[in-house]
Amino acid sequence: MLPGIKAAEFEIRTPEIVGSRIQVTNTDGSSHVVEIVECEPDRRVTLHMREFSPPPSRLATGFEETWEFSCPGQDTRVVRSFELHARSIVTRPLLWLISSLLKRAIARHLRQMRESSDGDET
Repeated sequence: MLPGIKAAEFEIRTPEIVGSRIQVTNTDGSSHVVEIVECEPDRRVTLHMREFSPPPSRLATGFEETWEFSCPGQDTRVVRSFELHARSIVTRPLLWLISSLLKRAIARHLRQMRESSDGDET
């Protein structure tokens, strides 16, 4: 139910990565900008998503996505989280529904990453 990414192109690409901006077009025709606001490759990456086109612009002012990495033993542990910022109190229930769909999509994506990694070891 959530759109996927159709295309992504750097608007600004900084040498230090932080401050880079990516224009994203989704499979449903909507678009948004992703800005890399924190990048410690072995520890954490934080992205701000904003400048949504309709319909997401009617629901949210922005999303914050964080990837946290740790390496207990030989494995890499990945924790991926989102904060969704509602445009108004009226849109909060819709964002709650989107967050539950997003949670499932994230779990599926992390599972696919783990399975792909397991396949590389054999």
